Amino acid sequence: MAVYSLAQVANARCDKCGSVDSILSPCEVCKCELCFDCKEEKNHHHNLPEVVSIPEEVTNGLKTKTLPCSLEGTVYSLCVTHASKEPYLWLYTYQNLCKMNIQGHKIITFDIDCSDMSKYARSIDAMTNGKVLLSLKESILCVNKKNSLSTFIDFKIHNANVYGIHIAGDNSVLVCLQGGKIGIAYLSKKGKFLKFISTEEEVPLRIQELSDRTLLILSSRSLKFYWQTSFRFSENVLDWKSGRGIDMCLTKHERILIGIEQSNEILVLTQSGSIENEVRLGETSFESEIQCMYIDAADRLWAYVCSGEIVVIEEVSKLIREHPRILESTQL
Repeated sequence: MAVYSLAQVANARCDKCGSVDSILSPCEVCKCELCFDCKEEKNHHHNLPEVVSIPEEVTNGLKTKTLPCSLEGTVYSLCVTHASKEPYLWLYTYQNLCKMNIQGHKIITFDIDCSDMSKYARSIDAMTNGKVLLSLKESILCVNKKNSLSTFIDFKIHNANVYGIHIAGDNSVLVCLQGGKIGIAYLSKKGKFLKFISTEEEVPLRIQELSDRTLLILSSRSLKFYWQTSFRFSENVLDWKSGRGIDMCLTKHERILIGIEQSNEILVLTQSGSIENEVRLGETSFESEIQCMYIDAADRLWAYVCSGEIVVIEEVSKLIREHPRILESTQL
């Protein structure tokens, strides 16, 4: 017997066939109200391909799954929200923000006026309640519950450009700034400015925070720690001699993952900054070069690569512990 979570009778009208006096229920994908017959049709009117199971692949001893991504243009930043029953994937491209389900089907697309931004300036992250923040050139936007955009904070008064965004465990927001101010801005979960940490001449691109509130600052030159308790920076943990870091994220057990630009390599660092391992996504080629990465609440690694696909690794913390060490020495 079918159970309808939202039943409507009388003058209800199906959004596809237009039939009246039907019992309607909402499509979980496109949110349209449909009669029983239309909803039973595979994929009905949002014209999505049939969902199939994603096969597991093994490359370089690494078990991965690959999602197709039908977006036009490169994805420069991504995140995953878990506030609803179904996780959603958010992808930030050259001029669009797209919300998709985890099978790779589009839900909604926003046009974003960001053509004059560097690819490193496109950044996105999500709060524990599912609220999504994304960078613009001089501000941060928020995606509201009704799928509309509003300004979270504006940095024009400081003549500062926004780059990386990171949302900490308490939903406070850390922002990489360049231009009139070079450093890290701390914001409350409601967008109130709390403090600013100058990085001097180090231009920050990405930022993460460990559970002890130590900051990890990925810049155009290096990776550094900043200890908030003693207000001091570490020496360079990594120097970019050839390929530099393009993105950074933390596993459930706080291993630091650094995606290396123009390669398929992910460096794995301990909390102290020592290199523990190196993981390669796919065979070494342009198609497998990493553009951006994200680790969700389920400890899954999502990485967008140049082939236009999204590589997904389940239980990435466990994988890193069990995966054989590839990197014996590094010459970054």
